[in-house]
Amino acid sequence: MAKFNDLKIPQLKKELQKRGLATKGVKSKLQSRLRRAMEAKNINVEEYVFQSELEEETTKKQDKEVTQYSVEVICAALESFFEDFSAQLSASKELDVHMSVQLEEEEACEPESSQYKEQEACIPAQVSSQSEELNGGMPA
Repeated sequence: MAKFNDLKIPQLKKELQKRGLATKGVKSKLQSRLRRAMEAKNINVEEYVFQSELEEETTKKQDKEVTQYSVEVICAALESFFEDFSAQLSASKELDVHMSVQLEEEEACEPESSQYKEQEACIPAQVSSQSEELNGGMPA
C-alpha cells in the first residue's frame, strides 16, 4: 500500500491509465493530472491508499481462487440436485407403473361391479312386484 506522494512514475502512469488519462510527462505533471482527476471524483488524495502491483496481483489471484472454489461448489450442488431429482423421477415412474397396474386391475373388476349395480337397480322393482302379488294385485 502506498500514499499519493510515495507513488513512483510507473505507479502514477498505471493509475492514470486506469482512469483513461494521458500517461506522458514528468513526475510532477503526472501527479498533478492524477490529483485533479481524483479530486474531481471527491477522493481525498492525501488519505487515499493505493495498492501496490504485488497487492493487486495477490488480490486477483485470491479472487480467481474464490471464483474457482465457487464454481466447484455450485457444480457439486447441481450434481447432487440432479442425482436427487433423478432418484425422485425414478420413484415417480415406479409409482406410475404401480398405479397403472392397480387401475387396470380395478377396470378388470368393473364389469362385475356394474353387473351388481344393474341388479341393485332392479331390486326396488322386484320388491314392488312381489308386494303387489302379496296384496292381491293391489299396489302397496
